Amino acid sequence: MGMIYKRGNVYWIKYYRNSKPYYESSKSRKEADAKRLLKKREDEISDGKLPGINFTV
Repeated sequence: MGMIYKRGNVYWIKYYRNSKPYYESSKSRKEADAKRLLKKREDEISDGKLPGINFTV
């Protein structure tokens, strides 16, 4: 479970992987964009992937 918070005008997300907190900027002033990014990161973690890292072959 993660959370969304605002720093200045930009929304940030905080999520956990292996009990370690990770912080990431949504680079957006829209809360909906931050919610979308948080959901994406949580889905990546539940699929066993490293969040935010794309491997292309």
